[in-house]
Amino acid sequence: MPPGVRSRYFGEPIRSDDTGARFIDRRLPADVQPRANDSYVVVIQGETLHHIAARALGDAQLFWIIADLNGIVDPTVKLDAGVRLKIPARAEDFLA
Repeated sequence: MPPGVRSRYFGEPIRSDDTGARFIDRRLPADVQPRANDSYVVVIQGETLHHIAARALGDAQLFWIIADLNGIVDPTVKLDAGVRLKIPARAEDFLA
């Protein structure tokens, strides 16, 4: 299913790999501005952005908000234990 009209990926070319999986091969970071009431989490050994989003935001699929807020372009990057990541006070602000 292609991205909807309200998606920042609307109109981006959709590719597929040899398994038939479809994807957009470029990531467009959202304009996520830090706020004074944001908090921080410290990465635990072996955690991914999905783990942190599930723990801090209650939904692993919101990993992209943490990635954008922390300038992480590749959300699959291995996170080093002990790194502090900013977490938005209200994830809902980024879902509108």
